[in-house]
Amino acid sequence: MERILYMALYATSIVRVVWGGDSEITLFLKHIHVLPDCAAVDAVDFLNVTYESGAFANKGKELTPTEVKNQPIIDWNSKDSFFYTLMMIHSETTPECIKTLTKECQFHHWLVVNISGNDVSSGDIISEYLSSGPSKGTGLHLYVFLLYKQPRELEFEEKFINRYSMAGRSNFSVGDFSEKYNLGLPLASNYYVAQYDDYVPIVHAQIGY
Repeated sequence: MERILYMALYATSIVRVVWGGDSEITLFLKHIHVLPDCAAVDAVDFLNVTYESGAFANKGKELTPTEVKNQPIIDWNSKDSFFYTLMMIHSETTPECIKTLTKECQFHHWLVVNISGNDVSSGDIISEYLSSGPSKGTGLHLYVFLLYKQPRELEFEEKFINRYSMAGRSNFSVGDFSEKYNLGLPLASNYYVAQYDDYVPIVHAQIGY
């Protein structure tokens, strides 16, 4: 089957992915190697990701760091008896990183585990939310939200990271983390792209970058 892939990360505000037989988000996650190409999965749902500014993540829509500066509201179809893990990762948009999403390309902005139902505030925070902060002149950067259903309530050994720290956020592997805790494949996802704006120096100062 011929795959038609449009990822205009450098020139447009929307990432569009089409592949007959797969949902947009499923194909997108396969393309960045969050899902293996051979994965036989049901269509991965889109997460509802809404910011206080009124902005929302929507299949690669371009948002500004100013719009996403505060932690978003996340909503999905859930069951109260289940526990979930939510993560937000950033990937460089170099061709190599988009093609492979290696550990060296990944930086996690937010990680919450043991979420009961879809109440994110009920979960255990491993990493507090950190806004997008792409450096000036580096173009569009990719930000991906991933939701996993846990097999049960779990004990996580990762150390807490507050919103003022970069330590422990870089060289993060989605695959290694999900395998370590037997999370399986993501249930839902969404993503946006962002580039430098005047709020970025505030983000950098916050984390001492």
